[in-house]
Amino acid sequence: MNMYRLTLVAAMTLGLVCFAHSDLKGEGDVAIERGALMQGCRISIGTDREAFHISQPVCVRLLLENRGEHPVRVLVASPLEAYQLDVRTPTGNAAALTPSGARNAESISTHLQVVAPGESISDSIPDLSRLFEMTLPGEYTITVRCNVLVADDGHTWTEIKSNTVKVRIHGDDVFEKGPIIPSHPENDGLPAKDDDSNIQLDEHGRIIAF
Repeated sequence: MNMYRLTLVAAMTLGLVCFAHSDLKGEGDVAIERGALMQGCRISIGTDREAFHISQPVCVRLLLENRGEHPVRVLVASPLEAYQLDVRTPTGNAAALTPSGARNAESISTHLQVVAPGESISDSIPDLSRLFEMTLPGEYTITVRCNVLVADDGHTWTEIKSNTVKVRIHGDDVFEKGPIIPSHPENDGLPAKDDDSNIQLDEHGRIIAF
């Protein structure tokens, strides 16, 4: 399967680079819930971890797959132009745009990219918290919608919806006690430590050094 990186022009202007997560690449990988197939396409999203400190970047990784029989076209633009991002705060309200997000809403340039049958494109939003207000501690939900052009007439657009990801934002009162360890069966039953600074996790949240 050929993989192409869909350039985020606005993200590049911020000097942020974030590559597609391996969890989103393999067709047989079940590490994340994938989006539903619509018109032969689906978009799936994931994050590096389940919990973030309020000062840490929230990187969202995306994978758009064309599992149909015909080519489709997608818009290449800034994140807020290419996608419809639904970020919900712990209170259930839509998260407001930050000043950076408001600037990011205006695309610098746009064009269409062809995704052939059986191909996919990976993309990333290097820091969602630069675009949306995510300063309230608690659990946030993230869903992404993307429009794909499914016909050559230039008029038949279809909206596809991703899976929903939940992330928790913590303040200093939690992180002063030590890092958040993602839930994973292989992490259960480990003894408590006075100093958790040497804990290392792999990309799936499994502890590899303790």
